[in-house]
Amino acid sequence: FPGLAVHPDKVHTMTDAEIDTEINFIRKQRNLVCIGECGLDNLWAEKSGKPEETKKRQQQTFEKLIRLADEMGLPLNIHSRRATKPVVETLERLKPKRAVLHGFSGTLDEARRAVNLGYKIAVSTAIFYSEPLQNVVKELPIADFVLETDSPVLAPVKGERNESANVTLVVKEIARLKRVSETNVVKATNKNVGNIFNII
Repeated sequence: FPGLAVHPDKVHTMTDAEIDTEINFIRKQRNLVCIGECGLDNLWAEKSGKPEETKKRQQQTFEKLIRLADEMGLPLNIHSRRATKPVVETLERLKPKRAVLHGFSGTLDEARRAVNLGYKIAVSTAIFYSEPLQNVVKELPIADFVLETDSPVLAPVKGERNESANVTLVVKEIARLKRVSETNVVKATNKNVGNIFNII
């Protein structure tokens, strides 16, 4: 189930013309389930050596991809490393039709703002050490979540390589925190995936 985008960690290595060429290529594809990953990444902006310029170009590219997603009738798979606040502010301003906040690492308030726009929070294996993510899971309904692993990073134990199979550990931890059955977690999150990506 492919998704395509210009990832924010690549924006500073590309010219505007190259980015537009990629977007035009994506526009021609007919088998995509989403536009993504796309979004903002302040870690890579700092690494670029030109942080403010890179942040500006990431923002411009993100907005182009939001418009493309709505044009193509596709959801967004949104990357927001160290940039949840500006990502949520962009979503509130442009209001794309469907979106998932991948590898969510923001606050409960930011999660609620995203959910209020109709978007889903992707709960990753960071749930094992991220207190903010644990709070999001405790406070929001399972109906607001999808599951992910983000391999090879965000392993259940920091410093180890993550594997997609660890999604089962995410299910168990959500079930424990919410005091519900693992079956309920799987059913609710699978339903969300089906509704967003039209693949189940």
